[in-house]
Amino acid sequence: MEDVFQTAGNLMRQGIKMKDAAHLACAIKASCDYFITTDDKLIKRYDGNTIKVRTPLVFLNDLEEKTDA
Repeated sequence: MEDVFQTAGNLMRQGIKMKDAAHLACAIKASCDYFITTDDKLIKRYDGNTIKVRTPLVFLNDLEEKTDA
């Protein structure tokens, strides 16, 4: 659990709000491939490569590209 708090703290230092950082940190800890959000500020501020942060539409486009490949 401590690593989730540490990850959330790191995300907050990138300018991500506390609750968003907590949700994103949990998704990272759960080894999710994607974090889906409509929060443009979160998408712009997240600079990590641990998880793909996408809008629902971009996520669907990503899936479609995987299916077509």
